[in-house]
Amino acid sequence: MKKILSLLLAAMFLVIAGSAVFADAKAVGTDFDITEDGEITAYYGDSFVYISTEIDGVKVTSIGEKAFYDLGLDSVYMENGVKTIGTSAFEGSNVIGVDIPASVSEIGDCAFMNCQNLSSLYFSMEGTVPKFGEKAFYNTPYVTAYIYCTADFEAFYHAFAEAKGDWEFSVEVLHAETEETVEQRGDYKIPVRSCTQCEYSEIVYPGIWGHPFTDVSHTDWFSQYVDVTYNVGIINGKGTEIFDPNATMTCAEAAKIAASVSAMMNGNTISKPESDAWYVPYVDYCYNYGVIEEGLMFDWNAPITRAQMAYLFCRADSGNYYPNAVPITDIPDVDETTPFSIEILELYDRGVAVGDETMSFHPNDPIKRSEAAAIVARMIFTELRVELPKG
Repeated sequence: MKKILSLLLAAMFLVIAGSAVFADAKAVGTDFDITEDGEITAYYGDSFVYISTEIDGVKVTSIGEKAFYDLGLDSVYMENGVKTIGTSAFEGSNVIGVDIPASVSEIGDCAFMNCQNLSSLYFSMEGTVPKFGEKAFYNTPYVTAYIYCTADFEAFYHAFAEAKGDWEFSVEVLHAETEETVEQRGDYKIPVRSCTQCEYSEIVYPGIWGHPFTDVSHTDWFSQYVDVTYNVGIINGKGTEIFDPNATMTCAEAAKIAASVSAMMNGNTISKPESDAWYVPYVDYCYNYGVIEEGLMFDWNAPITRAQMAYLFCRADSGNYYPNAVPITDIPDVDETTPFSIEILELYDRGVAVGDETMSFHPNDPIKRSEAAAIVARMIFTELRVELPKG
């Protein structure tokens, strides 16, 4: 998103700047000083910097020493063509985000040193890591560097760490070419987004697929959750056209859902040997894969409470996505003595459980099938998770 914003701002700047061709690099109105060899030596323009492939008919090849030194900048976008960023080129500037094209092979000593607002760097390299000079990113705040999956992650990480001089940074991988498909994993249909350039894939929310249930209207708050949990194969109807959203669930039914989510998310299978009780394979899976701790027992035919459900569903979610940091004091009816309070709080932190209008969880109440569908849908599709207020 930041890169898109940077591109948009750069495009706006280009339109504003116009496409006039100036007689020489220092003519009135020119934003850049540039040598005949294509080295930018000074800048006089807006805080949003757009460096095109050519300036005044000269192909840009480099950014010279201290060309943007100590300037009030916001965003810098460079088109392909720039090969080197010189010593102290942006040192001391207020730049926030920079797009660095694949053509850049060297970033000089102290090039971005003392840039106190710098937070985002986008590297379009596909393979070779640029050569970073000494202290190229020294004394900058926490920076996120974005690179494409075709780049050498390990080489970039170590080179960037040395150039920054501390560990106050992260490296995020981008995927330029992705496609969305539906994978059949055992009994489950999983919508995924995969990268055509690497082995990356992630589960993505597919939107509304449609369902056959006459007792679930598109205006019901739980409609989309019923839709996706039914279509991926996690929660079926009570009949061909009946979902029964207000019905409660037994511990056995909740164990089946928890086992199904875990198996789907982790690529496992649930063996289904013949048994007197239909739920035994799912319960066995929960114990075998740590969804239920050894020694903890449930009355499988009894209605499940919301607290028990929180335990099963929380432990079935193997993801690591936490949009919230909710203090337990924000949940009025839950404290450290509440059964499964740790798992309840985890669901709030993950944006999976949200409680009622007061954020109360009602841990001892039974859970409705509609409520279970909402929680399961948010477990599977992070796009559906809810950011909660704190305090």
